Amino acid sequence: MSPAFWCLAGIHKFFKRDLIKPIAILLFRNRSEDEVQDWAEKFYNNYLSARKIESTNSILLNNHDYDLVLASATIDPVAKVIAGDLKPFCYFATKLERKNGIYTGRIQREISGRKPEVINEFFNGMVSIETAMSDNHSDYNLLHSACKKIAVCYTGKDENFWSKMKGVQIIKILKSE
Repeated sequence: MSPAFWCLAGIHKFFKRDLIKPIAILLFRNRSEDEVQDWAEKFYNNYLSARKIESTNSILLNNHDYDLVLASATIDPVAKVIAGDLKPFCYFATKLERKNGIYTGRIQREISGRKPEVINEFFNGMVSIETAMSDNHSDYNLLHSACKKIAVCYTGKDENFWSKMKGVQIIKILKSE
């Protein structure tokens, strides 16, 4: 990894701000929607799909008692591809700014840490979150607001963080899964 990556990672950890995403989004500046969507599909097919966690994916695909809503802080072109695979009722993601079909390199709407609010805005407050599942500590409010809470944990630190939440179900993932 480059020294720049480690510097950004250190800043992220110290200041609790994701500086990598805004910098990476600058790569999309002056790119067309089609070009970025093509990149997102290649990223999903060549990288993300190989990293699916079968135990959590089966939970997402086999719960038909309620409508699946995907809420991801990833950028909207990538979320669109993930949604194509999961077939949710709807999806929410970090929206990138576009002007006349061209990306500006800026974030229009960040949803990290704001997922319950975004979901409630869309449904005019007329929805309860039946089940929420996440591996991201910034989704604490999302899981807290759900009736059924599922925390995906990769480390003991993750397990310690989520185990403090009342009623949470912890799924431990081994690195090889």
